[in-house]
Amino acid sequence: MGELFLTDCTLRDGGYVNDFEFNGKIVSDYLDKMSLSGIEFIEMGFLKPCPDTDKNIYPSVSEANQYVRVETSHIVLMADVKCQISEIEPYSGTGVDTIKVIFKKNNLPEGISYCKRFIDKGYRVFVQMVCTDSYSEDEFQKAIIRINEINPFCVSIVDTFGVMDENELISYVKIADRLLSPHICLGYHPHNNLQKAAENSKALVNLKLHRDIVVDGCILGLGRGAGNLSLELFSEYLNKESGKNYNVEPMIYLADLYLTDIYKNNFLGYSLPMYLSARARVHPNYGIYLAKKKGLSVHLFEKILQSIPDQYRYEYDEKIIENLCRQESIL
Repeated sequence: MGELFLTDCTLRDGGYVNDFEFNGKIVSDYLDKMSLSGIEFIEMGFLKPCPDTDKNIYPSVSEANQYVRVETSHIVLMADVKCQISEIEPYSGTGVDTIKVIFKKNNLPEGISYCKRFIDKGYRVFVQMVCTDSYSEDEFQKAIIRINEINPFCVSIVDTFGVMDENELISYVKIADRLLSPHICLGYHPHNNLQKAAENSKALVNLKLHRDIVVDGCILGLGRGAGNLSLELFSEYLNKESGKNYNVEPMIYLADLYLTDIYKNNFLGYSLPMYLSARARVHPNYGIYLAKKKGLSVHLFEKILQSIPDQYRYEYDEKIIENLCRQESIL
């Protein structure tokens, strides 16, 4: 116990940037090369119905497994409770062995039930508590107690909109560490809209908890909104400060081969729209929508974001932002 692990989310979270246009050849090559890095978990995409076979979205585990040739890392698919797979195949003993299940607070019972279905089929399961900051302290405590009952591999604090500061993250970490069964890993999935992904991840690692920790990142910080924790930089940090021995060379090679053009063609990193979205604690797509409105003042930008009703803040609804713009005579 007390081990540190990393998950590479580049193909999956980076898929939001390039519309998941990582085809099977790219995915296979990526997995082969990334497995040489020593990163323990590698996400290859989503598990959900998709008619486009050139995307890294797979209707079944067996469909995904045809692109998996590596055995040195755990291969991960993400499943959304809103897009449930009706027939879950048992873990075959090779290929994809880990499933991350994402759900928001209002889907907690369904999310836990869906996680249990994958656990019963033999998979490692990460319980991904999307928009963890939406849980009050009491709600979070009760959720952890309920999740304990299904005995997952890992429970992850998910800073979906990159809004948490160090104190807020650590408060959730301490609750989870106190209540989770000792053998369950504690995960952290950071986003970088407030540019705090690295700072928060280091703070978590430096707590030196007695339970295993899993931190998520992406090569080049590729991901939704302002991006994610930079995997290559954080790997170097863990090598230096925590005695890890990750090989960063494959990450640099993959960045050059497949990711640099995506990075160049899609603005990532600090931006005022993402910062203001995080300040308002709303879905970053609202900020992206408003950023396309020419000549919109920062004052009005922020006013509109702050006007989004609570029930729509964590779930992007274009009609809501359109109506708010119309009220402000913004066409």
